[in-house]
Amino acid sequence: MSKHTPGPWAYAPDISRVYSVPTNELVASVAIAGNPACETAWPADARLIAAAPELLALTKAFVTQMEDALDGLTHPQTGPFVKGFTNVEIKADGGLTLDDARAAIAKAEART
Repeated sequence: MSKHTPGPWAYAPDISRVYSVPTNELVASVAIAGNPACETAWPADARLIAAAPELLALTKAFVTQMEDALDGLTHPQTGPFVKGFTNVEIKADGGLTLDDARAAIAKAEART
Protein backbone atom coordinates (compact mmCIF):
# COMPACT_ATOMS: atom_id res chain seq x y z
CA MET A 1 0.00 0.00 0.00
CA SER A 2 1.31 3.41 -0.87
CA LYS A 3 0.82 6.13 1.70
CA HIS A 4 -1.47 9.01 0.89
CA THR A 5 -0.56 12.64 1.48
CA PRO A 6 -0.83 13.36 5.21
CA GLY A 7 -4.16 14.70 6.40
CA PRO A 8 -6.12 16.54 7.36
CA TRP A 9 -6.87 18.00 3.98
CA ALA A 10 -8.66 21.25 3.24
CA TYR A 11 -9.90 22.96 0.13
CA ALA A 12 -9.33 26.48 -1.02
CA PRO A 13 -12.36 27.52 -3.08
CA ASP A 14 -10.66 30.64 -4.40
CA ILE A 15 -8.03 28.56 -6.24
CA SER A 16 -9.98 25.29 -6.76
CA ARG A 17 -7.41 23.21 -4.91
CA VAL A 18 -7.41 20.60 -2.15
CA TYR A 19 -4.22 20.62 -0.10
CA SER A 20 -2.63 18.90 2.90
CA VAL A 21 -2.90 21.12 5.97
CA PRO A 22 0.32 19.89 7.66
CA THR A 23 2.49 19.91 4.54
CA ASN A 24 0.68 22.40 2.28
CA GLU A 25 1.12 19.87 -0.57
CA LEU A 26 -1.36 19.92 -3.46
CA VAL A 27 -3.72 16.93 -3.23
CA ALA A 28 -6.12 17.73 -6.08
CA SER A 29 -7.15 20.39 -8.51
CA VAL A 30 -10.89 20.08 -8.89
CA ALA A 31 -12.15 22.64 -11.37
CA ILE A 32 -11.73 23.32 -15.05
CA ALA A 33 -12.19 26.99 -15.81
CA GLY A 34 -14.86 27.67 -18.37
CA ASN A 35 -16.63 24.34 -17.94
CA PRO A 36 -20.02 25.11 -16.32
CA ALA A 37 -20.52 21.50 -15.19
CA CYS A 38 -17.23 21.55 -13.31
CA GLU A 39 -17.80 24.99 -11.88
CA THR A 40 -21.06 23.89 -10.24
CA ALA A 41 -19.86 20.46 -9.03
CA TRP A 42 -16.31 21.21 -7.89
CA PRO A 43 -17.13 22.67 -4.45
CA ALA A 44 -18.96 19.46 -3.45
CA ASP A 45 -16.23 17.31 -5.02
CA ALA A 46 -13.55 19.31 -3.19
CA ARG A 47 -15.29 18.90 0.18
CA LEU A 48 -15.59 15.14 -0.38
CA ILE A 49 -11.94 14.83 -1.39
CA ALA A 50 -10.84 16.95 1.57
CA ALA A 51 -12.81 14.69 3.95
CA ALA A 52 -11.23 11.47 2.61
CA PRO A 53 -8.47 10.99 5.24
CA GLU A 54 -10.91 11.54 8.10
CA LEU A 55 -13.53 9.26 6.52
CA LEU A 56 -10.92 6.51 6.13
CA ALA A 57 -9.73 6.83 9.72
CA LEU A 58 -13.29 6.84 11.08
CA THR A 59 -14.27 3.81 8.99
CA LYS A 60 -11.24 1.89 10.26
CA ALA A 61 -12.07 2.83 13.85
CA PHE A 62 -15.72 1.81 13.34
CA VAL A 63 -14.72 -1.63 12.03
CA THR A 64 -12.37 -2.17 14.96
CA GLN A 65 -14.99 -1.08 17.51
CA MET A 66 -17.67 -3.28 15.93
CA GLU A 67 -15.32 -6.28 15.87
CA ASP A 68 -14.49 -5.71 19.54
CA ALA A 69 -18.18 -5.35 20.44
CA LEU A 70 -19.11 -8.54 18.56
CA ASP A 71 -16.15 -10.59 19.77
CA GLY A 72 -17.44 -13.56 21.71
CA LEU A 73 -21.08 -13.17 20.69
CA THR A 74 -22.98 -15.95 18.94
CA HIS A 75 -25.44 -15.40 16.09
CA PRO A 76 -28.44 -17.76 16.18
CA GLN A 77 -28.09 -18.90 12.55
CA THR A 78 -24.38 -18.56 11.83
CA GLY A 79 -22.72 -19.37 15.12
CA PRO A 80 -19.93 -17.57 16.96
CA PHE A 81 -18.56 -14.32 15.65
CA VAL A 82 -14.86 -14.64 14.90
CA LYS A 83 -12.89 -11.38 15.02
CA GLY A 84 -11.72 -10.42 11.53
CA PHE A 85 -14.59 -12.21 9.81
CA THR A 86 -18.23 -11.17 9.48
CA ASN A 87 -21.22 -13.45 9.29
CA VAL A 88 -23.42 -12.29 6.41
CA GLU A 89 -26.43 -12.00 8.72
CA ILE A 90 -24.72 -9.48 11.01
CA LYS A 91 -25.78 -6.26 9.30
CA ALA A 92 -26.05 -2.62 10.21
CA ASP A 93 -29.06 -0.52 9.14
CA GLY A 94 -29.34 -0.45 5.37
CA GLY A 95 -28.07 -4.01 4.93
CA LEU A 96 -24.36 -3.19 4.93
CA THR A 97 -21.92 -5.58 6.57
CA LEU A 98 -18.55 -5.08 8.17
CA ASP A 99 -17.16 -6.76 5.06
CA ASP A 100 -18.53 -3.83 3.01
CA ALA A 101 -16.65 -1.41 5.26
CA ARG A 102 -13.50 -3.54 5.03
CA ALA A 103 -13.81 -3.54 1.21
CA ALA A 104 -14.06 0.27 1.16
CA ILE A 105 -10.95 0.51 3.35
CA ALA A 106 -9.08 -1.90 1.07
CA LYS A 107 -10.09 0.15 -1.98
CA ALA A 108 -8.85 3.36 -0.36
CA GLU A 109 -5.58 1.66 0.58
CA ALA A 110 -5.15 0.12 -2.92
CA ARG A 111 -5.41 -3.44 -1.59
CA THR A 112 -8.10 -4.55 -4.04
